Amino acid sequence: MSTHIDLHAMFDLQASLRSLEAAEYPEDERNIVADGLLNNLAAAAQRGEFTSELVELYTLFAVAADTAQQVVKEESQLLREVGFHFFPNCIDDFLEEVLKRMRRQS
Repeated sequence: MSTHIDLHAMFDLQASLRSLEAAEYPEDERNIVADGLLNNLAAAAQRGEFTSELVELYTLFAVAADTAQQVVKEESQLLREVGFHFFPNCIDDFLEEVLKRMRRQS
């Protein structure tokens, strides 16, 4: 399984959810912003636009089950924050923030 496909799927799914939220709550422009940011991240993931932080992040998955669960938790939380409290310019911004949050946990 390719990492860029996994990232693409993660960002694409969240963008789809934000698009639905934007349709349901058109007065809340944050969903529109989030949808745009997440679609940009999904496209960048499909093109393979990320660096070594990705390797470090996925290495955390292999360390221990509780670490893997924490990474998933942090990713999930951060995905919900995109367009609301977090505005990544690229995939590396997203991955660096997950790593930063993981380091705070250790």
